[in-house]
Amino acid sequence: MAKILYGVITAALAGTDLWCKSYAEEHIEKGEEKEILGGKVVLRKAHNKGMAMNVGEKRPEIVRAISGIACVLIGIYSVVVWFKDRCPWKKLGAALTLAGAISNTCDRFARKYVVDYFGFKTKWEKLNRITFNLADMFIFLGSGILFMAGLLGCKRSK
Repeated sequence: MAKILYGVITAALAGTDLWCKSYAEEHIEKGEEKEILGGKVVLRKAHNKGMAMNVGEKRPEIVRAISGIACVLIGIYSVVVWFKDRCPWKKLGAALTLAGAISNTCDRFARKYVVDYFGFKTKWEKLNRITFNLADMFIFLGSGILFMAGLLGCKRSK
């Protein structure tokens, strides 16, 4: 039963991000910015035809292919980890990474671009201009958890 839990977490997170993307498409106008959380986070809408930082935007078909292949590979890895590995950190990291991959890949195939919808207000102007989505955060956090679990090891439960 616990093995299925990570699949449910993955689906719920991917679904949440896809809902947020649809909300942004319908309720945020291009060029509009709404400050939330005391002005630390800005809601805005951006369409990204490439990967991170628009890499590959001139070749979206290649980006879609890479995204699809990566999503399948991450999916296979995640299922193996959920069923074979005993480290809950690896399982969580795989679930987060897969949720982000699924959401962004679904966007790339359905919309032909990824919807990004929030940014941060910081003292660094370059960071202020970057727009993210929850899927990006899931991939970043999940990859970090997987890296740390691999680096530090994981206390195995019996």
